[in-house]
Amino acid sequence: MVWYLLSIQKIIFIGKILKYIFVDDIKPNEILATTFTRKAADELYSRILGWGDEIKNYLIDNAGDDFDRLIEINRIDFNQLTIGTTDSIAQELLRVHKEPGTNQEVVIEEFVAKFAMVRILLKDNRYLDENLQGYLKSFTKKEKLKEASQMSEILLQLKNRMYFDQIDFEEFYNNVGEGSGAKIALDCIKEYEGELESRNIIDFTMLESKFLDSLRNNKLDIFLDDLKIILIDEYQDTNLIQEEIYFT
Repeated sequence: MVWYLLSIQKIIFIGKILKYIFVDDIKPNEILATTFTRKAADELYSRILGWGDEIKNYLIDNAGDDFDRLIEINRIDFNQLTIGTTDSIAQELLRVHKEPGTNQEVVIEEFVAKFAMVRILLKDNRYLDENLQGYLKSFTKKEKLKEASQMSEILLQLKNRMYFDQIDFEEFYNNVGEGSGAKIALDCIKEYEGELESRNIIDFTMLESKFLDSLRNNKLDIFLDDLKIILIDEYQDTNLIQEEIYFT
């Protein structure tokens, strides 16, 4: 027995999925389950395959001469489940349902995003601007903030927070005073996004934003039409943009 290796919460989560399939006759392709790390998603998928196959075999062994029931059980395909992080699911669905003739953006990892922002800061020695340093220092407990790499991390956190909280960037930008540290920070974020766009790449928060836009514009209705169940692991950790995705 390996149940003790999982938390009660995870066991319940997996149990719900198996109940929907075996008790409520929900098809695997009608279920979407999300969690917050790829490792956790892989673990959930592995457990569902293992325990699901055990249940299938038990039901087949006890189906007797009910041929229709045997066919029904054999048709259950756990590979049709959609399980992953919000980002991995978004990336896959945008790839599958991209508009003809368009190239899907490449999603960059965090270290690449940091490097891109450092380049923006190094341009014209912007990272040495005292107003920018002072503004960014208000977001950290560090006594000194003069390295572009440190400032890059804070700028990306600021950008991500605006995406997470669904802040209207243009409205915010237009209400910030010229020459202020906040304005310079927003200029850096604007240039960062423009640089990524010119290279047909996006980071993970931009991916979630694009995914939400596609949902709102009915571009993923083919997938959504078959969807009946959405399960969210660790729902308390969702941010506003992810909540909007789940309820759109």
